[in-house]
Formats: sequence, C-alpha cells, structure tokens
Amino acid sequence: MYRYLLLTLALLAPLAAAAPATDAWAWVDEAAQRRLGDRLEARAQSAVAPWQVNLPTATARWSRQPLFSSQAGSWPFEPFAHNGLFAAIAGYQPQHPQALVLSEGRISLAALHRALNDPAVLDRHKDGYLLSYPLLIEPGAALTLDDTHLYLNAASGTALINRGTLRVRGTTIESWSPGGGRSSARPWRPFIVSWAGSTLDIERSTLRRLGYNAHLARGLTAARSAAQGNAAPARVRLADSHVEALSALELSQAQVVLRNTRIEQMEQFGLDLNDSLFLVEANRIEHVRNESAIRLRGQSRGLLRDNLILAGHKAGIEIRQQQGSLALIGNRIGATAGSGLLLRDLGQADDGGLLVRGNLIGNSGAQGVDGERVGRLLLLDNRIDGNRGHAVSLTSAEGSAGRLVMIGNRIERTGRAPLHSERLAQLVLGPNVFRLAVQQNALEGELLPLQPQLLDATRRAGCTLALRPRPAAGQPLPAHPTCAEALPPAGGLHGGR
Repeated sequence: MYRYLLLTLALLAPLAAAAPATDAWAWVDEAAQRRLGDRLEARAQSAVAPWQVNLPTATARWSRQPLFSSQAGSWPFEPFAHNGLFAAIAGYQPQHPQALVLSEGRISLAALHRALNDPAVLDRHKDGYLLSYPLLIEPGAALTLDDTHLYLNAASGTALINRGTLRVRGTTIESWSPGGGRSSARPWRPFIVSWAGSTLDIERSTLRRLGYNAHLARGLTAARSAAQGNAAPARVRLADSHVEALSALELSQAQVVLRNTRIEQMEQFGLDLNDSLFLVEANRIEHVRNESAIRLRGQSRGLLRDNLILAGHKAGIEIRQQQGSLALIGNRIGATAGSGLLLRDLGQADDGGLLVRGNLIGNSGAQGVDGERVGRLLLLDNRIDGNRGHAVSLTSAEGSAGRLVMIGNRIERTGRAPLHSERLAQLVLGPNVFRLAVQQNALEGELLPLQPQLLDATRRAGCTLALRPRPAAGQPLPAHPTCAEALPPAGGLHGGR
C-alpha cells in the first residue's frame, strides 16, 4: 500500500531572507525562493559567451624540431616526457626525438601530407592518413581536418599538442596500433591536448580510443601550464559528435561548449571540468567504468541542461570542492552504481550555489542526492524515483552555513526516508509530493521529531516554511492566516500511516 502526501518543503536561501536569529520558524514566500533559482540559473547560463573560430589566411609553415625534456621553451611537451613520450618515440624514431611543428598560418591535413612527402611522418592509410610523429600547433597556426580519417600511431609516441587552432569537421580521430590492439606493454596511447590560449573546435566528428590514465594524457585535455602566465583560457567546442573509449574528457581552466554529443565507454570520467566556464547540453553520457559520468570542481561556473547520463560507476554527476554558480536543468540521471548526485564541499558565496531544477534522478545504487558540507542547494521541481537510499541526504559540519531550498519535487520508491538531514543551518520546505510505503517515515535525522508539525503545517499549496531545525524542535509554529490556522491536530502522521 502506498499513499501520496503533499508536503511544503523549502529552505531559507539568502541570509537577507532568513528569519531573525531568535526565530526557529518563519513563513516565507515560495515565489521569492523560485526567483532566487531564476537568478542562479541566469548567472550559470551566462558563463560562456558566444565565440567563433578565426583561421589565419596565410599558408602555415612546417618544420621538424628536436624535443627536449627540460629546457627553455620545452614546456608544451615536457609533462609527456615524464609520462612515457620519449620511451614511445624511441621505438620508432632512430634519431633524437623530433616533433612536427606548424607555425604562422593554416594548413589542411591533405596539404600537409603533400608538403611533407615523408611517409615516416604522415602517410596515406586506409581511408585517411596515419600520423607517426608528435604534432605541435604553435600560436598563430591552424590545422584543419575536413571529411577525413586521422589515425594516430600508438607505436611511435604520437600526440596532437595544440597551442593555436585545431578545427575538425566530419572527421574521425583514433589511435592505431600496428598489431591491431594495444601497441605495447608501455602505458601509452595517443591523445589530444590544448594549452591555454588555444582553440579546439570539433563538429560532426568521432574521437575513439585515445589517452590513458596519466596527467594531461587522458584522451582530450585542456590545461594551463605554469609557464603561460595570463594567457587566455583554452576554448573547446565539441558538437554533434561521438566520443568513445577515451580515458576522459579532462578540461581545466577552459571555456567549454559541449552539445549534442554521445560520450560512452570511458575509462575514468565521461567529462571532468575544473576551474572552467561551460555550457553542456543535450548530450548522452553513459557507461563510465571507474569514476563518475561528470565531475565538476574548483572555480567552475555554468549550465548542464537536457543531458542523458546513465551508468556512471561512482555517481551520475559529482561536484566536489567547488565555488561558483551551477545549474542542473532538465537532465535525466540514472542507473548509477553510487548516488545520482554526489556533492562534497560546495562553497557558500552569497552570489553562488547549486540549482537542481526539473531533473529526473532514478534507479541509483545509493542516494538520489548525497550532499556533505553544501553551502547553498536549491532542489526545485525534480522527480527522484527508485533510489536504494534516501532521495535526498544532506549533512553539514557543526556550525556551518548549509542551506537547502526544496520545493515542487516528486519523490517515490525510496529505500529509506525521502529526506534526511543533519546539522543544516537553514531549511525551507515548500510543496513536494512524497509517495511513501506503509510505515515509512518521510523525514529522518534531525527532522524526524518535527515530522508531525511539518507535514501538517506545509501540506497546503503555497505554504512555505523556513526553519532552523534544532531550535525548531522545541518552539511552536508562528501564526499564519491561511497556513497555520484551523488545522487539525498534528497526530497520526508518524511512519507515513
């Protein structure tokens, strides 16, 4: 037997809207809480300004240059020397390791092949070309790949190292091994890295079998070197494409647009964003073997909208040690081994916070939303269904300013009580629908003693109650002309009967 309970559950969001410190309870305006969500979404959506790819008009120059592991100017490839680059090159190049370097202009892959006329570096292969040297695109240079297939030789230390512009249209880029499988016992697989100041623009293309689990070499990476000072962030756009069997998309200190792309069978993360501004929408990310489908960290700000996120090993979306405005809107997150959303150590800046609105979070192996030390969290109009643990579990450190707003959610088929909280500073509860099993509590943790009052007082649409959970346990509800008067006694609601 099940029954529907209409709850009004919502959190005091900005400190200015909170009740005075001496008040444990306060009635608040639901519309004001929703407007806070609108402002947070607007800040997140403005993170990435529109940009376009500007290609140079001159024809690029090319050269073969020696690689050194540590000297002035070696920083673009120095990290990879320590990750096995020189060892991989040594098995292919008989001389001191060299890279193919493009500078001062643009060139297509076909034109580069003709100009080089050296099959040891770039050769015709199957339906496209085989690159067997590391290729470095310098600032002011651009390589264009259009309607072709680029194989990166896994037996020769091949990598694409971008400091200029790499534009890819209708092209497949993948590793290739002479033996048809992994190249050797060495942990090496070709990869793409874009340093700060570069542009990487990929559309209608496929990336396959790139990268391995080493720093900056996980498949497709954007990063900033300590040698780059105040260089502009790398710009990365990946649209209408397919990404398969990379170690990860690892984008740090970048401006990122990821749209309408399928990402699958990844080893570490589907998408790992750190200190980045981003718009991630209408993608399908699934079957991530070792970590979370998406991880967000650092000073990141942006919008995840209308994505399908399935079968993350750790979590669907993991947000950790993060400051800034984030919005998760209209995503479908399911079949994770761990929690749908895993939140740890989110900042408490007055202009920041996490908005989770209109998402479906279902069939998680743990909690639907699992948060610890979360500064400001708004859960609005989500459906949380079929999770083994709590639908929402939030725990804050003693004396912290953890704040939750929870309005308009539909929660059903949870293994434990839908809402669990410990040591939250502020809680605003507005209209939510809980579908409970017989003898199942709606609330757990510090809210359990308040369950009769909360279920009675917030059962009417439009009645939103803000509270400080611990002091509220011994204090009467404040008067309210429509929400707190003429209500029946509070008994009969423990255990969801």
